[in-house]
Amino acid sequence: MREAYEQIGVSINIEEMPGARAIYLAGKGEVDGYVCASDTTGILDSSVMIVPERISTWDVYAFADKRIKAIDLGKISDGTYRVSHQRGSIGIEKNKKMNLHPANNTASGLLQLTHDRTDVFLGDREIVLAEATGLGIADSLLVSDKPVLSFELYHVLAVKYRPVVESLNPILKKMKATGRIDKIKLEVENDFKARALNPATAFMP
Repeated sequence: MREAYEQIGVSINIEEMPGARAIYLAGKGEVDGYVCASDTTGILDSSVMIVPERISTWDVYAFADKRIKAIDLGKISDGTYRVSHQRGSIGIEKNKKMNLHPANNTASGLLQLTHDRTDVFLGDREIVLAEATGLGIADSLLVSDKPVLSFELYHVLAVKYRPVVESLNPILKKMKATGRIDKIKLEVENDFKARALNPATAFMP
């Protein structure tokens, strides 16, 4: 999003926080928006709006520790298993059928898994595997063959920025058509992997 904003002459500051909180604060006018919401169903009102052009798709994979127990990854949605995920993932947290146990970050969620405090962890395949490699537990993970959930990602802004929404939409459409968004996504994943494998920059649980 930073690159898209630069094309309309706007510089943005990005602060990490749970998605639901970001959208709540945008509605109150305390922040201007949310970079990419994984589920906008039911969260939009007169105070916030989305940029119509979809940014990307988030495929969510399921992970289990095969050393502890056999997990039927096809049953994670029925409440049978204790399911962990990174706190603030709006799309996942709106699934009321799952027995959810939010973790502060991916590292914490994986350690909960390996200590048998949860049964399944949900997250981005490449990012979770990179984090697991940094923690030295990648070989013990069972990974679902295909995504168990998939969400379209949209940029959300406070409604007072309607002119910005109208300016960003064609820019995002062009960036998607040229493959620039896919390239940025790959760069971000590679950067995360490098940080996860470096003890000096790895995320702490």
